[in-house]
Amino acid sequence: IRPLMGRRIYGCDDCLIACPPGGRALATAGERPRQLPFAESLALSDDALLDRFNWWYVPRRRGRFIRRNLLVAAGNSREPAAREAVADHTRHPSSMIRGHAYWAMARGFDGRRSLRRALDSETVPEARDELLLALLMTEHPDAYAAVLEADELARSDESTRALALVGPHASADGRGDDDFRLVFLSRDGG
Repeated sequence: IRPLMGRRIYGCDDCLIACPPGGRALATAGERPRQLPFAESLALSDDALLDRFNWWYVPRRRGRFIRRNLLVAAGNSREPAAREAVADHTRHPSSMIRGHAYWAMARGFDGRRSLRRALDSETVPEARDELLLALLMTEHPDAYAAVLEADELARSDESTRALALVGPHASADGRGDDDFRLVFLSRDGG
């Protein structure tokens, strides 16, 4: 779904423009540029992000959700000015933010070297999974496309319990080659 978000930071930005009550909220929010500078926005603290986008509904009023979406939009935009800010977030304290920064580096910037360096320090399983998928996206685009296609297939098949990509990419050194296999685990144990 991340590529489909394009430059949108939050669904509310479109809804507010289209909805009559949203127009009133926008009128009280003050002047905002249509094309937000991602580097500038990513440099803000979470509290400053909440203040800047105070007209949006944000889950549990946490700025990290806006930051996550900023990373997705920045990766989709491929704006050179955002590269450094996105790369900085690969070292963020939140594993959720790091995972989205890895994706954004792979999606929008030539971040293979910085992603490889991150393999040495990333220990949180969910963020490491995002990192390995980001490397797969940059180093083996055909295998990455196959994973996305298989994931869609698995989500539409109620008998599928899990989907796993197995192969050398999952080794501790993070190196990979073209020897990947997709494994489907069914609910009936097959």
